[in-house]
Amino acid sequence: MDPKERILDVSARLFAEKGFSAVGVREIANEANVNISMISYYFNGKNGILVELMKKHFEELENITIKVKQKNLNQEASLNELIKEIVDFIIKKHYYCKATINEMPLNIPELYDLKLGMFGNFVKSIKHHFSLAKHETSNTIYDVIIGGAFISMIFSNFIFGDMLKRYYNIEYDEKFIDYYSSIISTLFLSGIKGISNTLENLKEKYEVKNEYPKTIE
Repeated sequence: MDPKERILDVSARLFAEKGFSAVGVREIANEANVNISMISYYFNGKNGILVELMKKHFEELENITIKVKQKNLNQEASLNELIKEIVDFIIKKHYYCKATINEMPLNIPELYDLKLGMFGNFVKSIKHHFSLAKHETSNTIYDVIIGGAFISMIFSNFIFGDMLKRYYNIEYDEKFIDYYSSIISTLFLSGIKGISNTLENLKEKYEVKNEYPKTIE
């Protein structure tokens, strides 16, 4: 792995584990086995590393939305596929995603416009999944509520992923991704009452009972 990618990988892990503000350039350099001057050369400092991580994160999300849209699926299947692809990406690039998501709400003035632009483009790219034929969908309040809820539903589980995996003693494997995408898309389109049939179908598919979701005792 070349030094630039090594710096990004190490930074993503450290930002995800400790938070952006708690990590210094010297720590990144030591972990990545590079000189501090190399970080300045490639990224012009710590903020530049975060910018690069965010760009990679949102570029991949954009690629996913384009890929799913090109399949011309119906609304339910398209939403299910979108969630499945995003979750698979989050699991494979866990540190990149967590580092980006954790820092999105923070007030770093020099990154504000960049974050706003990338987030706005992502919301626009997924908006067609929530179209309602009988209702006005160019409503700002609708966009804020639905877009925010959708993003929170997908990403929140993985912000607490390490803790949840230990508590429930599960792995984020292929079956989990299938359950996750199916349940979230059903919940989003049909509400909590629609999940019952989805769970029955999933149990039949995997020929198991009482696995996901587990009940907290």
